[in-house]
Amino acid sequence: MVEQVHNQVLMEFRVKQREERYRLYRQRRVAELRAECFICKTAGHWGRNCKLKKKQEEIISKQEVSNRRENSSNNVEKRSDSKRVKTVSKLKDFIIKYPEVFKESNEKIK
Repeated sequence: MVEQVHNQVLMEFRVKQREERYRLYRQRRVAELRAECFICKTAGHWGRNCKLKKKQEEIISKQEVSNRRENSSNNVEKRSDSKRVKTVSKLKDFIIKYPEVFKESNEKIK
């Protein structure tokens, strides 16, 4: 008997808590919808789903992508420069080893 009363009181308390939470949620949501957005200063979304914010994020993401592309192209240039240096040094070594192959071209240059 006491247990049934206790359970009944607990259930009523939980229902009241749930209703109170929902009431507070609705109040907050209505206030947000009436308030103006802190980003674009228009009423209706209060920073959520703001078109201006989305545009700013798109611009930032595009800038990040372009920066990454620039960095990768700089790395490729550095690699290609180092390859050129290696190729030239190998070519010089080859010319030194086998000068008879390049005799004609050396004579033309002189």
